[in-house]
Amino acid sequence: MSINIEIIKDDTCKKLKVPKKLNVSKEDIFNYGIFHYEIPPDKLSDNNFEYLESKIPAYVGMYEDYIDIDEGRQSIKSKTSGESVKNLSEIIGIALGLKSAIKIFGLNKKEIENIPISTKQEKRLDYKSTYKGSEIHIETKGTTNKYNVKTMIQDIHAKKVGKNSINHKYGFVTLFDGLNKNNGTKIYVTDPNVEPFENNFKGVYKYIYYYLIYFSFILDNPDYNKLFKTLIYKRSINKNTIKIDKFDYSFTFKNKKYLGQCFDKRLILKLVQNSMTDNDNITSLFKKLTTNYNRNKYFLGLDIEILKNINSRNIKFFDSYILEDIYDTHEDYSYIQMSDGVLFIISKNGALPEMEEKFSESEVKRRLAQLYLFERGIPHKCGASCRSKDIEGKPCDILTYREHCHFHR
Repeated sequence: MSINIEIIKDDTCKKLKVPKKLNVSKEDIFNYGIFHYEIPPDKLSDNNFEYLESKIPAYVGMYEDYIDIDEGRQSIKSKTSGESVKNLSEIIGIALGLKSAIKIFGLNKKEIENIPISTKQEKRLDYKSTYKGSEIHIETKGTTNKYNVKTMIQDIHAKKVGKNSINHKYGFVTLFDGLNKNNGTKIYVTDPNVEPFENNFKGVYKYIYYYLIYFSFILDNPDYNKLFKTLIYKRSINKNTIKIDKFDYSFTFKNKKYLGQCFDKRLILKLVQNSMTDNDNITSLFKKLTTNYNRNKYFLGLDIEILKNINSRNIKFFDSYILEDIYDTHEDYSYIQMSDGVLFIISKNGALPEMEEKFSESEVKRRLAQLYLFERGIPHKCGASCRSKDIEGKPCDILTYREHCHFHR
């Protein structure tokens, strides 16, 4: 299902060639809205491992439960209100803004980068990429209030960064229907007078930076922390920078192998916290969550060739790498292949036997037990065999909520 959304450019970009309509499907919102997530802190600790468990299924929940596509009115509609709609507005603004920019300027999705916040607390645009050999900056916003559009455009024009001029800078504001607001959906394009952010990431580091948000979801926290330090301190890249053999899950789609992580809606920390009572044990909590939220399982992964070519520093591979966006969606399962080599799979209530085989109910229950013990404040000793010289073979007595401590995972 897809709709055609009107694109409106203002007087600041009269010479810009813009299509009258942008074809958008619900899956596009998932595909491009993932840019909503900031790259996480420089260190993920064991105490916030629920970061990995909760983010993706919560994002899918918002995408599935709060967004409706109205083919008759050719519009996107929010099915929620209050604080939730603010977050939804950001995601829809990012998704449609970036898809518009890719359509208008012929950008490659994997060439789009989030512009970090300036240490000088200066205002800056959200994203940057390369257009006709030079840098382009992009700002995205979304709203269900038509009276906010003008204010948002003014805010985009107010943002300044750095000292040097830049030729290409554009803002995109998406207006869509609220719960009780029938605005119709429109995308407004504007050309603010903005200056550039200096990019320090070159070569293979540029692509590590691009995929870092995905790595934060699919790598275990010690491996993510090491990769982050490799990026920030520009440490040397080798065949073991990303340890391909440490990925627990792999799926094949369209003859490509993807490595990544599996997730489950029942492992969203807030749902676990809201469902737990003093009388619950792990088994009763698991049954309760399954009854209330069913079996909704997900996989997020990267093309194995991306990982291999980061390790081998093969920049030519990335310069020409682009896949087709494929949205193979059904009532109970979906495969979403993104142009930058990311695969997302949704399986509801056992619809995909391969998902059940690789990410079994016993594995979900095991992960839930970790969250349960975390909430109860009951760590256990790691117990893995130590490798250090003086204590080699001795069971590790570091306390952890995971199966093993960060040294032994």
